[in-house]
Amino acid sequence: HRIARGVSAEDVARATGLTLDAYLAMEESGQWAGDKRQSVNLGEVLNLPPRDFIAITRLEDELARLLAEAVSTRWQAHIRDIAKLVSMERRDLKGPLSA
Repeated sequence: HRIARGVSAEDVARATGLTLDAYLAMEESGQWAGDKRQSVNLGEVLNLPPRDFIAITRLEDELARLLAEAVSTRWQAHIRDIAKLVSMERRDLKGPLSA
């Protein structure tokens, strides 16, 4: 994602608050280990679509749990957590969740 978007490793490290060595180690291993704030910053600096953001940050299980709860109970109670997890506006999720 980084190379395809023409973003330097230094810029990603700076944006996420990581040292260059720490970021490069994560990139080489293919395992993102940043916290939530760093993950959000990673998504922003790389302009990641929600699907890629969820995959890179390994949040698939958490998203699946929230979506399962949303369809089995009142979706409105879960929209804030889902929006935060996928870095989307709540208004953009209302249609898909209410369908």
